Amino acid sequence: MISHDAILAVMEKRFDHVSARVVLGEALKVAGLAAGRKGYDPDEVRSLATALAAVGTRVDTVTAALNDLAGSAAPASGKKPTAEPEPAPEEPALEAPPEEPALEAPPEEPAPEAEAPSKKKKKK
Repeated sequence: MISHDAILAVMEKRFDHVSARVVLGEALKVAGLAAGRKGYDPDEVRSLATALAAVGTRVDTVTAALNDLAGSAAPASGKKPTAEPEPAPEEPALEAPPEEPALEAPPEEPAPEAEAPSKKKKKK
């Protein structure tokens, strides 16, 4: 059993004293759990973590801490869980697109030479 105070301590790592209680109350409602209990079993804490993700923002660290708390607590039957973690799915390696040959610039044509103005002045 995980105490209500232990859950609040986790919540207060993200929220201030009052906000932790308000957000916890909302998450308990969403999870369908009764507020005011002295403790919750690990499955209920996992449900609470899922509900918190739906209610709050930027709560990844809190939900991870709640799931860790639930994972470290012994289940109600007194046996430790024997489930093995699922392996992460393999993602295919991203390949770089094939390089296209660089386009060659057309050959430059020499600029036509401009005639210099004549320096001769006409006499009057």
